[in-house]
Amino acid sequence: LSSSSAASDVYKRQHLELHPKNYTHFLSIVNIRKKFYVGFAPKDYFFSFENATRKISDDVISRAFFKLKETVDRMHLKLDNNIKAIDIGAAPGGWTQYLSQVVGEVVAIDPADLKIPLNPNIKHLKLKAEEALPLLPKRSFDLIVCDINRYGHILYDILAKVEPLLKEGGYILVTLKMLKRTVNSAPAVLEKNTQEFLKVLPDFDVVKILWLLSNSHERCLIARRKFSHSDSQQK
Repeated sequence: LSSSSAASDVYKRQHLELHPKNYTHFLSIVNIRKKFYVGFAPKDYFFSFENATRKISDDVISRAFFKLKETVDRMHLKLDNNIKAIDIGAAPGGWTQYLSQVVGEVVAIDPADLKIPLNPNIKHLKLKAEEALPLLPKRSFDLIVCDINRYGHILYDILAKVEPLLKEGGYILVTLKMLKRTVNSAPAVLEKNTQEFLKVLPDFDVVKILWLLSNSHERCLIARRKFSHSDSQQK
């Protein structure tokens, strides 16, 4: 019995109709050791799939825009004009473009040009991360995001160079590029990534790793800087 046959059987028994846009629930079917497990949940339990699969419009530079939007929405991160953010490896500008619409200030760090309008709240430093560090005040940013095409400790070493800029309680959002050959072993790969991240950045807690609907071969690791002992006592 195939998963498609199992799905067809469920549809008939439950009198369900499928539609890619006008739907009220998600149906999940998993085959584990020759047994099918069925999950059925309201669409409100999930991030809006319509947003995750939206086509690029004239006012959006790339699909990366929707990856970050999905992450922020699903994590219920409270972003407003008081938030200052850094985008590492910002070009061509998808994540910077999204952030500029929801936070007060964005510092985009990338030697390459940005292909987005530079709104007044965007500052572009055409430098590498380590070169930009001396130009920015420590512990003054609330959020660091990174969507560069790097893996493992190489990626985390880059983040380690800029993490001194982040306030206590601030967040790091970083894309984990999952190679297609590692997707089937994702749990082990993600556990290894988590341990490597914490080894390089011990002052952080990994809050969650999201499987993005916007890109099935990527995950987003969300980490938060720990509060110091004295600061936590004050809180």
